[in-house]
Parts: sequence; structure tokens; C-alpha cells
Amino acid sequence: MLMSNAHVETLRQALELSRDAHKLLQTRHTELLNRANKAVERKGHFVKLPQEII
Repeated sequence: MLMSNAHVETLRQALELSRDAHKLLQTRHTELLNRANKAVERKGHFVKLPQEII
């Protein structure tokens, strides 16, 4: 399959956007997990929530 330079560039940009989005989602996931754990801790019933919950 022959791809034009435009196709290659489009795919490269899509991959870059996907990687950026993945990094942002990982960061947000960590922030939410930390907030959830702090909220539970403040209630006096500290239980470290597993990452799968958020």
C-alpha cells in the first residue's frame, strides 16, 4: 500500500494527539484518585481506593 506524504503526516499528527490525550487522561486519573482518597480519609474511614474505581 502506497501512502502519500499527506497521509503519513495526518497519521503522525493523529498519533501525537492520541499520545497527548493519553498523558492528560493519566494525569487527570491520578488527580481524581488522590482527591477521592483524601475525601475518604477526611471522613475518618480511610480506605485506599483501587485505581479501577476511578
